[in-house]
Amino acid sequence: MPVLRSLYVNLQTEDQVDLIMRHLPNLEYLNGLPVDREALDEDNVEDDGNDAANAIQQEAANNGPG
Repeated sequence: MPVLRSLYVNLQTEDQVDLIMRHLPNLEYLNGLPVDREALDEDNVEDDGNDAANAIQQEAANNGPG
């Protein structure tokens, strides 16, 4: 399976960035900028995983079907 190392996508919130970084562990560049995994780990020391689920649900609600 190919590994995604660079991604260009329009993001509106920091939660979207966090979600992408959590689900794409091999990502090296996001929108042309190097991914800083240490910053993600520091910001989410107390994260219990609910933020990712909430972000997915919110994105689905905002965009609706199709």
